[in-house]
Amino acid sequence: MGNNFKFRLLPNYFKKIGITIITLIILTFIILRIFNVHSSENQGYYRDFFMNGLLLSMFIMAFSKEKVEDERVRDFRYKSFASALIFGLMMTVFQAPIQFFLFHDDYQPLSAQQVMLSVMFWHLFIFSAIRREGKEKE
Repeated sequence: MGNNFKFRLLPNYFKKIGITIITLIILTFIILRIFNVHSSENQGYYRDFFMNGLLLSMFIMAFSKEKVEDERVRDFRYKSFASALIFGLMMTVFQAPIQFFLFHDDYQPLSAQQVMLSVMFWHLFIFSAIRREGKEKE
C-alpha cells in the first residue's frame, strides 16, 4: 500500500476571508474601546471572543493555498509548521521558569489561546519570510 495521504488546503480566496475577519475583529475592538461599551464583568468574554476570532482567522490564513501551490511552497509550509511547533513547545516549557526568575511570585500561566495564537503568528511570519527568501533566490 502506498502513501496516498494528501495534505488538503482551503482555496486561496480563504486568505481574504481570514484578513477580513481580522479586520472586523480589530475594528470591533476599537469601537468597543472608543465607546467604552465593555464592562468589567464582561471583560473576559470580550477577550476570549477577540482571541478566538484572531485564532480562527489565522488558522484560515495558515491553511489556505497560495496562488501557485507547488512542491517548493509545500516544503516552505512544512518547514514553517515545524518551526512553529518547536516555538510553541519551547514557549510552553520555558515560560514558567523565565517568568519565575523575572517576576518571582507573580506567576501567570499561559492559556491555550495564547500559545495557539503565538504558534499561528509564528507560522505565518516564518512562512512569509521563507517564501520571500525563496522568491529572491529565483
